[in-house]
Amino acid sequence: MHNLIRTTTDIEEGLKRTQKGLHREKREFLRAHIGRLKAAYMDYDNHAANGTLHEIKPLWKDAADDTQEEKSEKQRNRDLAKGLYGSNRPVINKHWEELKGLNGNSTLICPICGIHECSEMDHYIPISVMHEYSVHLTNLIPLCHYCNHQKLEKWLNEASHERIIFNAYFDKDIPQPVIHCIISLSETDNLPEINVEQNPELKEDNPLHRVILSTIETLGLMECFRSTMRIVFKEELIRLESIFRNRLPNMSAKERWDEVKRCYQANIEHHGNRFFLNECMYSAIIHSRIMEQWFIGIE
Repeated sequence: MHNLIRTTTDIEEGLKRTQKGLHREKREFLRAHIGRLKAAYMDYDNHAANGTLHEIKPLWKDAADDTQEEKSEKQRNRDLAKGLYGSNRPVINKHWEELKGLNGNSTLICPICGIHECSEMDHYIPISVMHEYSVHLTNLIPLCHYCNHQKLEKWLNEASHERIIFNAYFDKDIPQPVIHCIISLSETDNLPEINVEQNPELKEDNPLHRVILSTIETLGLMECFRSTMRIVFKEELIRLESIFRNRLPNMSAKERWDEVKRCYQANIEHHGNRFFLNECMYSAIIHSRIMEQWFIGIE
């Protein structure tokens, strides 16, 4: 998992962009409630920065003593607030482009799985739970299809009222790596093989660690990590064999291995933790005696 730099567009500008292209009813709704929405968005960001987003309250929640007319008005407000969002609206397209620019690439790698390219905008607090944050830019986090589909409306543990999903904008100081790769020899063909486990240093008594662990469990990421890693590792063995035979012919086997390790280390330092699955594999290869013996023993 890794952080994304969040938008630099302030709340007032974001709401101003939201007004563009709206139909009359939604435009009038936004104008009537823009002050209240602005205050709610500021409250959201303050709670998120303080790690207390789970304490946020919805704007138009029904009360026990509401009249039918009041309930109908709140429902109308919720529906109109939800309708401010549209995946192809200019405010959302601009949000995508700004995030790409801020995070240093023409594409965004999913901040949760670190495997796939981001393709969908997730509402961290689901749009069906709190409609008012449908176009709040810091509630909109790009994810890949797999992670977004697995998350759906999940974000809180209903029993403990704690967050269960990693927030790429606000959950800082992520321990790296969140997973641990183990290289061993296959019993079937005596070739190196790799397995993935959760980093044993992640502890349930640490609030951030607990969110990371619950994200992995809730989204079913361990099997995703393992299946992806098996494929990537097999491809890497083929690539290493090609390097040994063709690309570094004037070096001894040990010199070639040292050069390979230097390339892996440079890759880790260059990419940071955006591709943490690859970085986990590279680190495991660098420190693996099994990999060194296999590489040097290639004939």
